[in-house]
Amino acid sequence: MLCRHALVEPLHTQTTYLLLKQKGWTRHGAPIQSIGEQNGIPLSDEAPAIAEISQMFEWTVTESHHTTTIPADSLTEAYIRFLAENDSPPAPFPPHDVLGDIVLLRLGSEQRERIESGDTTHFMEAGKLLLERKKSLRAVFVDLGVVGPYRQRHLLPLIARDKNRLIHPSSDVTVDDREKIFSTLTKVRTDGVTLTVDPAAAYYNPRLEGQRREFINRLHEFASEAARPLRIADPYCGVGPMLRSIIHHRIPISSLLGIDINPSAIALARLNMPSNSTTPIEIIEGRAKEIASIQERQGTIDVICCNLPRSGPDAFLDPLPLLCPGALLLGWIHAPSESAESLSTTLKKDLQCEKVVCRETRSYSSSESVYMVEAQF
Repeated sequence: MLCRHALVEPLHTQTTYLLLKQKGWTRHGAPIQSIGEQNGIPLSDEAPAIAEISQMFEWTVTESHHTTTIPADSLTEAYIRFLAENDSPPAPFPPHDVLGDIVLLRLGSEQRERIESGDTTHFMEAGKLLLERKKSLRAVFVDLGVVGPYRQRHLLPLIARDKNRLIHPSSDVTVDDREKIFSTLTKVRTDGVTLTVDPAAAYYNPRLEGQRREFINRLHEFASEAARPLRIADPYCGVGPMLRSIIHHRIPISSLLGIDINPSAIALARLNMPSNSTTPIEIIEGRAKEIASIQERQGTIDVICCNLPRSGPDAFLDPLPLLCPGALLLGWIHAPSESAESLSTTLKKDLQCEKVVCRETRSYSSSESVYMVEAQF
């Protein structure tokens, strides 16, 4: 059967395979194969696009569609059988993200054209197969991308589970039942905590757990250096995953501040904070620049965490007035590959800070990488 494979050099095969397997992205029962001068690691239906997979490694990882031995009950086999019955060419199962009890099918350019023309047949079948095989799933949507100033996902409802039957958005159910069944509100488990998220209302990226964990490690170190609890702010907090991780990992803190311009994100962030916390937690709707301009708030924060802010390095400037002397700014940004030195020089000037370190962590695209930025004032 046709299956997506991650292609790597033999030297890196074992390490790549183990990490992909840990993520649940390898296909159970399908063997690693020699494909040309490289090894092909068969990918599961849940594996993300190869561009996202390749970001995890320092070496090159590409993709190939190759015939392999696939367990009989796989999604791919059932999907290929459906395609054959409908006189369509064979293709891998559509890549998708599972968020709690909902699934977001991701589109390539050709698939987007099909959706925009009104043809949802293939995606409907993919959704049906997912719901039939995974009883914990409730609804399947097509992800049409991020839209608007709040970066909400434009989600097209496809198919959902209503007790013992599968329904479509046009099925004969009450309006209230339809809204409940096709709700995009769900709960996800990440970094040891459960978060309530709604990708159609507020931006949430399920793949930033690694970045948050690196922040956590540095915050533990900085708390030890400061020898006191920290006052920490996330000026672009979204639904609050960073703030929640700080609490979960027991960073010594005296206060937490979350800021976001999206009222839906703020509502979810407040919901995601523990109700029994003895630490002051403040979640504020507004722009970071405006909040930081309030005189009473200036100089009251020890650490700012910015996880991939929308506007890149410029987003670091807006919350700076919040920081006290000796404070720390931690951030993740996209920038041209192999530009750590020039990026550090630029940020030193922009932030007016001499202690700036930029570390290139992984590739983001063919020309850009993800950098961890640390600035101490």
